[in-house]
Amino acid sequence: MYALDEILSANLKRLRRSRDLTQEEAASALGVVPQTVSKWERGETCPDLALLPQIATYYGVSLDELMGMSEYASAERRTEMLDLGQQHMFRAEYGKAVEVLREALRVFPGDAEIKLRLAEVLNGADPEPYTNPDSSYWEEAAAILETLIHDPVVGKAARFQLMMLYAASGRETEREKAEALLKEVPRIQESREFVRLMFARSPEESVTAHNELLFELFNAFVNRLSGTSVESKEVNISRLRAALNIVNVVLDERDLDCCISMVFEPIYRNLTWNYIALGEFDAAIDAVEQLVKWTLRENELADPNLPGTEITRPFASPVFRGLDNDIVVMSNALEILGDSMEYFAAELGENPRFQALLERLSPNSPAGQ
Repeated sequence: MYALDEILSANLKRLRRSRDLTQEEAASALGVVPQTVSKWERGETCPDLALLPQIATYYGVSLDELMGMSEYASAERRTEMLDLGQQHMFRAEYGKAVEVLREALRVFPGDAEIKLRLAEVLNGADPEPYTNPDSSYWEEAAAILETLIHDPVVGKAARFQLMMLYAASGRETEREKAEALLKEVPRIQESREFVRLMFARSPEESVTAHNELLFELFNAFVNRLSGTSVESKEVNISRLRAALNIVNVVLDERDLDCCISMVFEPIYRNLTWNYIALGEFDAAIDAVEQLVKWTLRENELADPNLPGTEITRPFASPVFRGLDNDIVVMSNALEILGDSMEYFAAELGENPRFQALLERLSPNSPAGQ
């Protein structure tokens, strides 16, 4: 939505045009030059506060109407509701997030961003996200996304989510819908990163463009391996270990913080479950130790007053030289880890190494504080 100065500039232009006035006429009446009126309406500068009552009187509106206070209040409320829904989602409080976003959609009907966010949260609230087409959440998410796939702003994101829903549903009719949507998606050679290679005007720009492409491929491949789930636990473990090897080979040790929430935590959590299922409890404990290590690191980086913290650093790895390393960490990482540890305790609770990890995470320990 818009900031207050943007609303003011739009209102100044609208009020002048609705009265069939030129910028020269408005400037003459207000005692300024036409260039000043032009800058106001383009949002480059704002009128002096002392001049605002005169402008409102000239256009025959109240000061609140000129400033767009009601519109600004609505924009603020919309932002607050979206932020609240996001906070609940970060804390895995999906039911509360659904309630907030449904209310937001009632207040702002037809808002494409709110609808997209609600569809995302509905998948998180579903006990079987993406794969349960008989669920009311699945049906609601699919119905929302179907209305958004041609939206000029959120259409691409909605189409991607809808393809995931359809493809994972297990039903042939939805599978055919996913295939139809897939035909509209550009091939990788037509992606922005590939095309940008043609725009390089210097060796430096060429290196940056190639590194951006490599990073997108690296990111997609590692995340795909990280989320793998097949019947064979051995295959799962092999793929998860492969993702870790790729990360450690490609990235410099100073870059690894970018992989905490999207790579290390899900990988080590999945490794633990797979090792437990195979009865390899020592290997499971090894995975839990790494999970605890990286979660504590995330907690160290996160701002406790914010649900999520974004940190940007240059990549140290020569593979991605010239690119920014965007790190996102969550303030509720320890809380999520605590839930996982409760589940692991059913199989590992008597293990002394596991007990030592629990002690390390206790609120009274230096790490848990």
